[in-house]
Parts: sequence; structure tokens; C-alpha cells
Amino acid sequence: MSTVRVLTLNIWNRLGPWDERLAVIRDGIREMSPDLVGLQEVIEIPGYTQADAIAEGLGYETAYGLANPYGEGVSLGNAVLS
Repeated sequence: MSTVRVLTLNIWNRLGPWDERLAVIRDGIREMSPDLVGLQEVIEIPGYTQADAIAEGLGYETAYGLANPYGEGVSLGNAVLS
């Protein structure tokens, strides 16, 4: 029987000290090494998401799903790292 390790995290979009939180999120994912990561409250600007920033250097592919468009190409949604 195979095991799939899943992590889910509400990243609070850009609220609070994003740069510091990004480092902690990436370190936690690296340490836990899940197969799938579900992310909630992910901001997308044209062509780039917070999920992309989190996945950099970790070997994950990202998929983003729009939940709420804010206008001018900025939106809020959810993402999966796999």
C-alpha cells in the first residue's frame, strides 16, 4: 500500500510580513516533504502567483484556481503544489 502525504495551508494572501512568512512556509514544506500541498488565499498577479513563489526551488509544479477577481489582473484563489 502506498502513502500520499498531504499538507494544506491558508497562507493569508499578503497580510502580515509576507517575506518572512514565505521563508517559514518554504522551510516547513521542505522539512515535511509532502507529496501534495493545498494552499488557500493565494494572490495572483498577471502570470505569477504566491504559489509559484512558494514552489521555487522545491521541485513542485503549481496549479492555481481563481476564486475572486479583484480587477486589473489581480485575483485571489487556491492552489495546489504537486
